[in-house]
Amino acid sequence: MKHRVLENKVPEITALFWVSKLISTMLGESASDFSSQIFGQQNQSLGELFTVGWSLSLFLIFLYLQMWADKYQPIFYWNSVGLLAVFGTFSADTLKSLTGLHYAETTLIFFVLMLGFFIAWYVTVKGSLKM
Repeated sequence: MKHRVLENKVPEITALFWVSKLISTMLGESASDFSSQIFGQQNQSLGELFTVGWSLSLFLIFLYLQMWADKYQPIFYWNSVGLLAVFGTFSADTLKSLTGLHYAETTLIFFVLMLGFFIAWYVTVKGSLKM
């Protein structure tokens, strides 16, 4: 059976990567709040719905472009990261406001979800990991 060689589709993990990731998270927080504020002036629910819609749509477009690219494409990768930060930040804020849960509760929910996904990821790829 012939093995398919996959190109690396992520940037090299350096200090610059982590600074870029930090900035994309800050961008996500700022852009989601700004979008909700601007588009929700007349109706807050419509502003929130619009923000979720545009950020998720653009994230999926750039993620698709990066996934189907032959190699790492910075414009696709970093737009995906930034848009995911917008969508993720806004989704977390919306969950808290809709449910009335405390920040400690939503933090625990997202921690458990993240841990579960990391475990699932590890179980599915552990045979291909080289340490």
